[in-house]
Amino acid sequence: MKHICYISIGSNIGNRLNFLQTALKCLKDDKSVIDKISSVYESQTWGFDGRDFLNVCVKIITSYKPEELILKLLEIEKKIGRENFKEKLYSSRTIDLDILFYADLIIQKNNLIIPHPRIELRNFVLFPLQEISKNLVHPILKKSIEELIELKKDKTIIKKTKLNIVDSKIFDKYKYISVEGNIGVGKTTLTKIICDKYEVKGLFENYINNPYLKKFYQNPEKFSFDVETYFLKERIKSLENFWKINNKGIIISDYSIYKSLIFSKENLKGLSLKKYVVEYEKGLTSLEKPNLIIYLDAPSKLLLERIQQRGRDFEKNISEIYLKKIEEGYKKFLIKKHSFKVIFYDVSDKDFINNEYDLENLLKIIYNF
Repeated sequence: MKHICYISIGSNIGNRLNFLQTALKCLKDDKSVIDKISSVYESQTWGFDGRDFLNVCVKIITSYKPEELILKLLEIEKKIGRENFKEKLYSSRTIDLDILFYADLIIQKNNLIIPHPRIELRNFVLFPLQEISKNLVHPILKKSIEELIELKKDKTIIKKTKLNIVDSKIFDKYKYISVEGNIGVGKTTLTKIICDKYEVKGLFENYINNPYLKKFYQNPEKFSFDVETYFLKERIKSLENFWKINNKGIIISDYSIYKSLIFSKENLKGLSLKKYVVEYEKGLTSLEKPNLIIYLDAPSKLLLERIQQRGRDFEKNISEIYLKKIEEGYKKFLIKKHSFKVIFYDVSDKDFINNEYDLENLLKIIYNF
């Protein structure tokens, strides 16, 4: 038998938005369907001092019994990283999931209280709950959510944010997005984050398998043609194979085929370059082209610092001069008129892992571009 249930989700540690999104994904299974999700609200901590919370409320239709559902929520909390379930009542946490209402049941047990206690005293619950079900009536207080808000028992500040927890509309506009940029700029990191956020397929370059890469950095003049030719063949093969399997799918990749042209023009000269370009153009004709390229931009000095920090031994000889030349090659190519669109985005002060606002700002730019 299916029942309507309302759940509150909150986080105030780390990448709060990502934790909310992960919790929502975990809620969905063969016994539960998410029917409505509120906007994301930011609220002051309640009962202790700490970073502001991000909160949402969701309406689910579930066949779990209340006792089964609370166990599922505890499992989700543990999976996301909330390990200490004997912590004090009010504290910072990676994730917090609470059953607010389950049908019109009233349950009073040691490990399960429904409706959740003190709902009428918590703006961070009332406001998102009002958004998805303002006429919902509290079975004990006999008042609607809207009426409980009007009582104004909670004075803490809560505001609706512009963070977007479920919006995948960017892929309605762009079915194939490539993230591009210089060495060390964070292409793979951003691509993985977007893949996880929207549950779309990602295509990642397996650069480490190139048998000439380490040799190239040791002796660029001798191994430049070998390293670039290997990369070109692998990129063409990977892209062709992906589209054979995912003919009508959505893709975001941490490279584009155009990368081959950029690097070859810097690393190859004379007849080697001409021979290479012939193969590049031949391969280009058989490939799907991206709808959008996101070019991540950062100063070469910062990129050099990042490269040194990640500690790949074969990259230790990369110079700032080389990075500047690669940057010039990218920008010279991308500013030309193409069939795809290009977003230039400065990431020198951005942290897509720990700052959800940086990620959301970029996604908003993509959507409106």
